[in-house]
Formats: sequence, structure tokens, C-alpha cells
Amino acid sequence: MAAVQYIRGATNPVINLIQDAKGVSAGDLVCLDSAGVVKASDFPWPTDLATTRANFVAKFFGVCAQTKPAGATRAWGNSTDGVVRVDTSGIFEFDAVSFLYATGSLVGPAQGVGNTLDSQKLEPVSNSEAGAIGRVVDTEKLSNRTRVKVQILSVQVPLARQS
Repeated sequence: MAAVQYIRGATNPVINLIQDAKGVSAGDLVCLDSAGVVKASDFPWPTDLATTRANFVAKFFGVCAQTKPAGATRAWGNSTDGVVRVDTSGIFEFDAVSFLYATGSLVGPAQGVGNTLDSQKLEPVSNSEAGAIGRVVDTEKLSNRTRVKVQILSVQVPLARQS
């Protein structure tokens, strides 16, 4: 699996809390709950993929810009304990389930191993932003792809979600 890459655009970074027990990697899709930042693979799975994805998207915060190992108190590169930087906008390149993506296609977190969401892999979703963390941009040609460039749709940046 290739690393998530920042491509371009304003990232509107936000510093937010993260529990010491939780780990995140740069490039993880994260949401914000009452305890702070939570990566997609740690998000609760109540019943099925559609419900879990919709619940995650309702709290989708952005793409984590720092790595913090589980159990560590400080993210790499920080001078403060218990916080990480999250990019709440911008265009990023992600791994994706093989599909014929077009510019404007909505994408959400893919299903991970077992009953989890994948923190760094996307798949197409229906024509509803309720299950989408972003829209595909920069599709040079229509072909099956396993990497996509995506404008993220954070709840922190509400104008991005207006279609």
C-alpha cells in the first residue's frame, strides 16, 4: 500500500487532542469525537459498512498530518503532548479499490480487515455526500484506477460539502 500523499491546495491545519492510548499515522482519515481524534480503523462498527461509514463521515475531520504511536504521549515533531495536526482541506492522493473513477466521483473509506473501516484506502460511494469523505479530482483519463486524487470534505470546512 502506497502512502497517502498531499498534492496541493490549502490544508487549513487544526491541532486537536488525541488520547495517549491511540495511535495514528500521517495520512490516516480521522474523525473527531468527544475524546479527540480517532482514525477510521478505530471507529466503532455498529451494524454494517453503510451505517459505519455514514457515522464516520458525519464526524469526518480530515487527514492526519503527523504520526503518533499508540501509547506515546507525543506525536513525532511536536513540542506538546496529547495533540496532533489534522489537515481539514486540500487534495490528497489515496489508494483506492479498483474502479472506473471520474472527476466528481464521491469516495468514502473502504472496508478494512473484518468489521473495520480502512484508514488510508477509499472506494466509490453512492451519489450522496452522507457516505463520502471527498470527491475525485484530476482524472486524466477514464480507466480502472487504484490511486485517486481527492478533494477532502471535512465537517470543519462546511462550504466544501455544499454541492
